[in-house]
Amino acid sequence: MGTRVLSTLAAILLTGTGCTVTVDNAPPRPTASAVPGSVVLDTTIPGWTVEAWLTDSSGFCVRAIDPRRFEQGSACRGLGALAEDGPPALGGKPAPQMTPHDYDRDRMLMVGTVRGEIAEVTVTMSGHAATGAVVPLTASRVGAYAVWLPAGDGVGSDHITGVVGYAADGTLMTVLR
Repeated sequence: MGTRVLSTLAAILLTGTGCTVTVDNAPPRPTASAVPGSVVLDTTIPGWTVEAWLTDSSGFCVRAIDPRRFEQGSACRGLGALAEDGPPALGGKPAPQMTPHDYDRDRMLMVGTVRGEIAEVTVTMSGHAATGAVVPLTASRVGAYAVWLPAGDGVGSDHITGVVGYAADGTLMTVLR
């Protein structure tokens, strides 16, 4: 049982016994991220924060935090060639995140990485396209983006048919199929 349910039950049982019971049903207050250098990628689902950061060993991590600040779905992976200097590039197809899930619209969050002057990325999956802004990760040339795509038609790299990176002025920078 949840803490609130147990507290309320205790208050009911102790009523009339001479005991004073105080029930605090306020949820814990959100705290700042414990990960230095993390940036917010998405806050579409009320109360949830999706953040990302780079590791010291050329890795990229992403996690979702729910309204009570319980970490959900942390995942890290290597940046591969994106960690090296080079022209603007996409870090492959974005990865589906298990949390948060937009149950109202049956959408799933996908997170990807880029290198260079890519400011916006459009991902097409199962005939649906979504665009996300790139957020720089610290002072590096690597950035990350988040997009929401329908989950009902299948999720995963097999269903992604296009990833396109654009500069801030709308110029096509790179395409991944």
